[in-house]
Amino acid sequence: MDNSSNRRSENVLRTAVGVLAWLSMFSVQAAPLSGASLVQVLQKGGYVLVVRHASSTDAPPTAKEADSGNTTRERQLDATGRKTAQAMGAAIHSLHIPVGKVLSSPTYRAKQTVQLAGLGKPTIFTQLGDAGHSMERGAVASQVGRFPIEEWPVLAAHPRR
Repeated sequence: MDNSSNRRSENVLRTAVGVLAWLSMFSVQAAPLSGASLVQVLQKGGYVLVVRHASSTDAPPTAKEADSGNTTRERQLDATGRKTAQAMGAAIHSLHIPVGKVLSSPTYRAKQTVQLAGLGKPTIFTQLGDAGHSMERGAVASQVGRFPIEEWPVLAAHPRR
């Protein structure tokens, strides 16, 4: 992405954040969506899906326990996490929810979640990583603003709970 595109994206993000801050001063509450109405909205596209990595082990694996692709022996998905990631991907595909660009934390467990969900090859963004800690607030917003609205991505990261 060239500098003019970066500046344009940053300006769009700043404007969006300003509008959201202004709107937050009003106590208008939208009805939450769920079930079929949520799926219908998501099927139209134009949304950013932020996905926390699936369930993972509490500690890094031993050399014997590590997946073959986990060469740096980072924490990896446990059995529940692997099943959950696959189920998430199957649901996204079967519900025909469009997925554009996929951004991922550099952590093995985030990349593993994307891979098992069948969401394609992610673009790795170190800003979405945890560097051993929960992702810093604002990292998601900083990445979303880098893309035109029609290409808003799926982010596999470490948002704080």
